[in-house]
Amino acid sequence: MSNPTQPNVLPAWTQGNNSVRQQPTDGEQLTGFTPNFRPPSGWHNWLFGILSDWIAWLNFITANPGYFPVSNAGHHVATAGNLQGQLDQLDAVMSTLGLVVIPTVQGNGTQVAFPLPQAPINANSAVPTLDGVECQESEYTVEQISGTWNVVFGTAPAAGQQVSGFILTGSSGVGVGGGVGAIENAPGGVGIFYQNDVNVAVLKSLIAGTNMTITDDADGNITLSSTGGGGGSIEVHGSASAPVSVVPGTGVVPTTAAEQVWWIQPSAGSGAVPITATPPIAAGTTVGQRLKLKSVAAANYLTIPNVSGVDMNGPINMGTYGQAIDYTWDGTNWSEDSRRV
Repeated sequence: MSNPTQPNVLPAWTQGNNSVRQQPTDGEQLTGFTPNFRPPSGWHNWLFGILSDWIAWLNFITANPGYFPVSNAGHHVATAGNLQGQLDQLDAVMSTLGLVVIPTVQGNGTQVAFPLPQAPINANSAVPTLDGVECQESEYTVEQISGTWNVVFGTAPAAGQQVSGFILTGSSGVGVGGGVGAIENAPGGVGIFYQNDVNVAVLKSLIAGTNMTITDDADGNITLSSTGGGGGSIEVHGSASAPVSVVPGTGVVPTTAAEQVWWIQPSAGSGAVPITATPPIAAGTTVGQRLKLKSVAAANYLTIPNVSGVDMNGPINMGTYGQAIDYTWDGTNWSEDSRRV
């Protein structure tokens, strides 16, 4: 069966004229028309009218996704309340990861080379699809032709076949350093689209600009190291000689940075000064956020109670130089990972 053609006329039956519609009761709708029964014209008008109303609404909503309501319950990325908004948000996230969609082009039965909208990191960083199905690595190559990157198929896609896909570019925008260095990955391209291979390309994009490096020996062995020179991934507040003064009634208010270290002392008071704010540490912004609090050598020091908003192995007195506690934000509490007492 060939693809159906959209009609150019809408069945606008009794639209705007509800006075001629008569909605059958629930019982009559359940029973339906019985043999030899002649339903009143109002029933027919209601049935045809409500069908035409639905067709008109579906026609409008498919052409205007900004009006299409969708749920955003439990979403952390696509939080818009309409389809167009969620598509825009997902597109923005893909862009920050360096993932770019290959615009859909129809095959003509003879064309084998399809230009890419941006340069991939390398020949293993593009994943073409045909009619939405990922191509096998034996079906194509990714190569430069006259200075332009192309997906080159061994057999030309058939006429009308949809050619699309994804590429991983070198401009991730993630991390202070931005960008991605040289990438090696399993044949076939990006791991999240190809079998279960570790996606080295995405990993490098995510840690770009941090003090981490990743090494892939092309045999599936991956090494992470903290000796890289990216820097800037840990946000520092204060120091041992100039700590942050925390107001007990306000508590510690972390920023949105993924990794934070705070040297803290009370803004006022003497001796052990408890944080009275509830919660003592303001809520995090992203699940997995990390926070380290460190004390300083001072006669006056903060105590952190084990109350709502923090999940600790008991309260802690930040009263000795070098004393520290580490937390991870779990979506509800700052959960203690470790402490030095």
